Amino acid sequence: VDFEDYVGCDTTLNMGFAYNADAFDQWPSGYGEHPPALGILALNAPLAAFRPYTAGGVSGKPSTPEQYLFAAKGQLLNGSTVVDPITNQETLHWYTGDPADPSQWSEVSEMNYPEDRRTISTYGPWYNVAPGDTVCLDLALVFAQDTLGDNLSSVTLLKQRAAAVKVWY
Repeated sequence: VDFEDYVGCDTTLNMGFAYNADAFDQWPSGYGEHPPALGILALNAPLAAFRPYTAGGVSGKPSTPEQYLFAAKGQLLNGSTVVDPITNQETLHWYTGDPADPSQWSEVSEMNYPEDRRTISTYGPWYNVAPGDTVCLDLALVFAQDTLGDNLSSVTLLKQRAAAVKVWY
């Protein structure tokens, strides 16, 4: 468990990702300089919603079936919709901006306190799946470590690799 994480998503790639909040990963036996970024890339379905959570608050960890449903829809635990502070539009996808660009919506631009982040991602739409039906969801786990850069350049490299994986797929 690492307590200095940030997360984000790229809706054009259909990927949620996690990265170190600073340029040095020290806890407990981390990467040191040049921390990597890790993404879950949906290859054959859109990313319907992406929502991070931590231990407390309305964006905290869901604990009831209703809260899990809200979280799967990208909403707060009370069912409220999230508003992207850059576009002022309601969204189902949290932190869609490039963390290296302070004018875009990310945990960096929000200056969030880094901690142990988790995410809930949903894919689809699969509205009419009947009992016994099968849905195939192809996911790729993509890793990138910019050994000459920092935590944010690892995110940039991650997005480049994710795009290459999608082309290959």
